[in-house]
Amino acid sequence: GAFQCAYHGWSFDGKSGKCVEIPQVIERFEDGKPISGLHKNTNTNTIDKKRREDGTAVPAMISQGMVWLFPYGGMERALSSPPPPRVPEIDMEEFKVSPVV
Repeated sequence: GAFQCAYHGWSFDGKSGKCVEIPQVIERFEDGKPISGLHKNTNTNTIDKKRREDGTAVPAMISQGMVWLFPYGGMERALSSPPPPRVPEIDMEEFKVSPVV
């Protein structure tokens, strides 16, 4: 999956953290090859090179419509961590939740 910043619109690959789209960047092509802008790097020799716009992928989960990140310790520690706290009202039918984007 991918994550997208609701404010800026930047999109990141959920596994690698690489930035895959910046809506404000216009790509220019010459002879069918990108010469500027942001494009997916298909060259496997430089796939691990971190660019300035790339993020760091961390384990995450969605609970009650909220994204919870586990920034320290990797996947093993995230899987052994207790679940995030719940807000009981969110599960109540008479409680209204308004997502904000």
